[in-house]
Amino acid sequence: MEVKKVEIIDPYNTAQLELLNDFCLRNDIENVAKKLQEQAQSKDQVTYLKDKSINPIVEDYIAIIANDKITDYCYFHGEKDIRQAFLSFPQVLRKKHVKNRPIIQVAVDYAFSLGMEEIFVTSINEDISLQNSLEEMGFISLGSDDYQTPFVLTKEETKDKVIA
Repeated sequence: MEVKKVEIIDPYNTAQLELLNDFCLRNDIENVAKKLQEQAQSKDQVTYLKDKSINPIVEDYIAIIANDKITDYCYFHGEKDIRQAFLSFPQVLRKKHVKNRPIIQVAVDYAFSLGMEEIFVTSINEDISLQNSLEEMGFISLGSDDYQTPFVLTKEETKDKVIA
């Protein structure tokens, strides 16, 4: 039986960093685990946690872990003062044209739990599966250029869909 869990990657948790490193290596993508490890080495854990609690900027990696492997992750950048979140997904899964991306709903729920009012995702135009997933969840396209399409989801629009 597959056991799935969602975790915010802690740059001081060696086991989580190893899982993230493994995911990046398996999928031949930029190794964000190294970036997090460097971040951990630049500050002690107490200072990191204190800064994180008072900082109006939230930067996290949210991961879905199944059977001791990361299956997907999202980079989350939130700005508490303007109540906006910006989500990014790994390039490798875009190439595989994954139809169901549970990490999107997880990241949206996380954003709203932090008080965000708007969530933005930019998709490269080739990633039709991500764009379809976003639209199914209620994200609205903000137009497109030759390379990418930005999408937005507002908390108000989400409430309207629940009520309707």
